[in-house]
Amino acid sequence: MARWLITFIALASLISWVVITLQNDQTIEDNETSKEVSSNITNNSENETNGDTGKDQEAGEENMRQGVYSTLNKAEGSEGLNEFVYTVHNNTDKDLILKFRTSQRYDYILKKNGKVVEQYSKDKAFMQVMSEQVVSPGETYSTDLSFPALTPGSYSLEVWLTTETKGDFVKTIDFEVDTDSLSF
Repeated sequence: MARWLITFIALASLISWVVITLQNDQTIEDNETSKEVSSNITNNSENETNGDTGKDQEAGEENMRQGVYSTLNKAEGSEGLNEFVYTVHNNTDKDLILKFRTSQRYDYILKKNGKVVEQYSKDKAFMQVMSEQVVSPGETYSTDLSFPALTPGSYSLEVWLTTETKGDFVKTIDFEVDTDSLSF
């Protein structure tokens, strides 16, 4: 019985080692294949927040249209409402593979007058499930965000994907809520 148990433990250890080795090899291959697409990732938040204008901004926008980038905009038809659309665009000729380690897909921080009012992930638990989201060439991956109960003031909303390489596609938008735009 003891021999059988020792053999079983040794075999289980060997199988675990093989599985881990194969997973590591696959991860290395995935990372090497995705380097080309990753090198095309453009984060345009600097152009938006620094107020670049003219030729530099046009060149930046043209580069964004040719690669992988994210946008954060007020939702169409949401005048008076605090609704936003966060989108990752894949304008390359290859699939963009977004790898997530949990069921969480995005996170955000909402600040009012520079102070954190809300963070999406705070006090939440997410399933520990690895998954992938494929964004095909010419396609987008979007999520809608809504903040209906904001009081008047100056706000900043920062949104990002919670992919394996944390901080991908960070976007920030500043907006004002005044008494005229309150919705109940």
